[in-house]
Amino acid sequence: MLQATGNFGAIKEIADSTKAIRQSGLMGGAQAPSPFAPYLTSPSPEVRIQAQQFDTAFKSGRISEDVADKYTVPLATMQASYNQQQQSREDRLSQNQSAAADREQRRLEGRKPTESEQKAAGFSQRMELSNQLINELESKIIQKGQDPNIMFPTPTSQAFGAIPFVGDYARTKVTSTEQQQYRQAQENWVRANLRKESGAVIGADEMNAEIRTYFPQPGELPETIAQKQLARQVTQEAMKTAAGTSYTPFNMKQFKKDRGLE
Repeated sequence: MLQATGNFGAIKEIADSTKAIRQSGLMGGAQAPSPFAPYLTSPSPEVRIQAQQFDTAFKSGRISEDVADKYTVPLATMQASYNQQQQSREDRLSQNQSAAADREQRRLEGRKPTESEQKAAGFSQRMELSNQLINELESKIIQKGQDPNIMFPTPTSQAFGAIPFVGDYARTKVTSTEQQQYRQAQENWVRANLRKESGAVIGADEMNAEIRTYFPQPGELPETIAQKQLARQVTQEAMKTAAGTSYTPFNMKQFKKDRGLE
């Protein structure tokens, strides 16, 4: 309830209070809430993933009480960032409704989107598809109780991927299905963003650099992951702007349903 109202100050006070109770021993044999409990049901998938990892480590004793308090700080930062993005989405929804009305007006007037707008609209939808695939993959892994980090590249897969000429093939031999799906979604997003499908080739070094810029890598802190997520969102918004009134949101489930793919 406090999360829904954005009252994170009260959440912190509650967390501080339960910490004092745990340390005093007043709970007796009862189990006091984990410092990460307020974030385990966060509407943000990224916050939930990090909170679940921290909570497991805390309950197993790998994270001490004092360290746990420090780890709640990036969670609060990520949650605040998510709330801002949600507000931005609401603002965009209003803008999209206005754009839809503008498109209808243009249709009635016989005006068509420019070629540049149409291309940007296509790239924008591809970027949205990639994000939806990634979110779906993350949800499936969490539902199975698996560690979301299994999607990320490993030192071994990165080393194999760097082999000249056969890197892509070699990487597939040492990566899981989840890692391959995650990589494909990343590459599709990057290609759409760079808009180089019309002739120019995206080299392996450039692709890897773009993926490191926009997507989580092994060992990165929650703050960095949240920052990259925000960077992807801003980049996608820029593509939507370039599409103008030609842009329409992409819905993967509806797309599959319309084509009998599910």
